Amino acid sequence: MRQADTQFDASTKLATTKFVQQALGNFRGLQYITGDTVLTTAAVGLVFEFNISASCKVTLPSPVGRQGATLTFIANQASASNTVTLKSAAGSQIWINEAVVSSLQLQRVNTYQFVSDGENWVLISGAGSAVLGPSATKNCRVG
Repeated sequence: MRQADTQFDASTKLATTKFVQQALGNFRGLQYITGDTVLTTAAVGLVFEFNISASCKVTLPSPVGRQGATLTFIANQASASNTVTLKSAAGSQIWINEAVVSSLQLQRVNTYQFVSDGENWVLISGAGSAVLGPSATKNCRVG
């Protein structure tokens, strides 16, 4: 049985049905975050939901060389005092509308979806992007 091609394979080889299904935009799964976390490239394509009892920091994986990769976060922590801060990997940034930051505090009860442009993570959709607006830096901790 032939193995599915790797996620970022852009060759002209015939694709397996598993590869095509992943390429259609389906999420690979749901994972809960319960505290400070450093995500690896294995996180690409997953949806993350926060189940935290205290504030936490999440470091995003490197976006370099992973153009089109996605990360989705559901910030539904029960308490407003339990903040979630996303941090960019070393050497990359987070782009939010017109703002470029190295960290972003997620607003409670919002969804955020990021895509890699091959060098940085770009916020592309979700309730969070409307809340942040073009002056996103007021809601971000620039580090």
